[in-house]
Amino acid sequence: MTDRLGDGLGGATVTLVGADGHEVAVAAVGEDGTFHLEPREAGTFQLVARADGHPPEVGWVAVPASGEVVRDVALGTRSPAAD
Repeated sequence: MTDRLGDGLGGATVTLVGADGHEVAVAAVGEDGTFHLEPREAGTFQLVARADGHPPEVGWVAVPASGEVVRDVALGTRSPAAD
């Protein structure tokens, strides 16, 4: 996960949410911007990315039976209150 300039957002959080609204998997983002989520089963999930000082990003991701999806997430600019 990066900001719009391409800098990694270490310490940010990425969450997969199931169709029932419950969290399926949560991961902390590494300093280089990478993250790894491990849902227990295949399906379509809501992906929620959050980092302090940035508006959250919400989208959908389909996880196949193989369990592997590569997804780039770029959050918007920092809010003025965060500076």
